[in-house]
Amino acid sequence: HWEVGRIWEHNTMPHHKRRFAFIASHLEGQRFLDCGCAFGHSTFALSGLHPGEWEGLDFSESGIAKARALWPLLKFHYAPHFAAVSTIGRFDSVVCSEVLEHVNDGEGLVEALMGIADKVLLVTTPCQKVDDPGHVRVYTRDTLSQLFDGYSFRISEEKPFFYAVVKHVK
Repeated sequence: HWEVGRIWEHNTMPHHKRRFAFIASHLEGQRFLDCGCAFGHSTFALSGLHPGEWEGLDFSESGIAKARALWPLLKFHYAPHFAAVSTIGRFDSVVCSEVLEHVNDGEGLVEALMGIADKVLLVTTPCQKVDDPGHVRVYTRDTLSQLFDGYSFRISEEKPFFYAVVKHVK
């Protein structure tokens, strides 16, 4: 679906450019991870908006192979499951943009990412139904908030996205 539909080309649309700008403006530190990077297009785009040490992570082995081929100067990690996330190291800020709606265990993903984020976790997800066969749910403000219970967080909405900024200092 991702490759056939050339979904990364959507990153040039105005609402996706605003999403990247929002993410870049809320990053802290110098080490960053882009979780759910697929072929690395978002990792590359974010590295241009907010310089630092950028790495990507995806749960698709073929996606990571493609990312490594496309962006050889960036570092990419394959994680076969959420438990493997903890093995890649720690980061000042972790980005999880347009991923949460694709996984059955949103709580598990957030828990794994909070475990490697030293300062900030930034999550974006659609706030409305999107015609994408890979989406397993649409989050509401309440269901998204429940994922961050116990943390200091702020959720804002700019259609078609929710933006969650979770302050998390280990």
